[in-house]
Amino acid sequence: MPDRVDYSEFYDRIHDLIETKAQGTLFTKCDKNHLIIVAVRDGKIISLRYGPKRGEAAIPLIRGIKFGDIRLDGSAIADQAQELPPTSVIMDQLKPDGPAKPFANGPMFDLLAPSAERQRGSVGEMDGAEGLCKLLAGFIGPVASMVCGENISAAGGLDSPEKVEVVIRGLAAEIPDSREAEEFIAQAHRLLQKREASPPPEAPSFDMQRAKSALCELLTDYLGPFAPIICDEKVVAMGDSADLGTIKAALEEIAGELQDRKEAEEFLARAWKRLQACQI
Repeated sequence: MPDRVDYSEFYDRIHDLIETKAQGTLFTKCDKNHLIIVAVRDGKIISLRYGPKRGEAAIPLIRGIKFGDIRLDGSAIADQAQELPPTSVIMDQLKPDGPAKPFANGPMFDLLAPSAERQRGSVGEMDGAEGLCKLLAGFIGPVASMVCGENISAAGGLDSPEKVEVVIRGLAAEIPDSREAEEFIAQAHRLLQKREASPPPEAPSFDMQRAKSALCELLTDYLGPFAPIICDEKVVAMGDSADLGTIKAALEEIAGELQDRKEAEEFLARAWKRLQACQI
């Protein structure tokens, strides 16, 4: 039977596993109806997950929980290969009542560093990145710098309307409260609409074999054993020469299969990030 614990005791359970150098995985169904997974081996956190969020991206969401039903599995289950900060840094971030702190030398520091090779063009990408980061900080705190940098880097910048939309939706998915996420989206659009308009971008082309494989893999995070069915119906059916409109329509239909609106928006953001990696 799972134990009902508050956030402070949840933190203590992790701390105890680390201090005793025990091996185990804590499974916690939190008050926000998401599954939190923390795996520890030899005194180190080797896996961290909040719903579909993994690694560093899970930390600000875990900090936002109030209580959960927790159980311990005696094996250290890593659900995927993860690059994590040192365990001491993670625990400092998760500490109850402690302020969230950005990770030093995180992606945002690289993003905002001066570079002669940066292609800012006429859209004022630097201003857009800084503005989004400051805006997001009002919703999730100082960790926004790391989250913002990750999303902009994954999208390949802010030099097209498509990339801007991917970034905005991806950042909104980091905000636990759905109303606040919608407010962030509206404010972000108003913020970026003030920038100088960029020329119409060319429609991107994708390696559809890679794209379909990436999307089907992503679906397992949201639909579990039903993912192969939806994959065949919505993804494989796109064929090998689908245009941008066909892809958008398919992704919207897939998102409609998800009952939770927040997860549907998050799926769309993650799907477009994966597609960005499949551009040719």
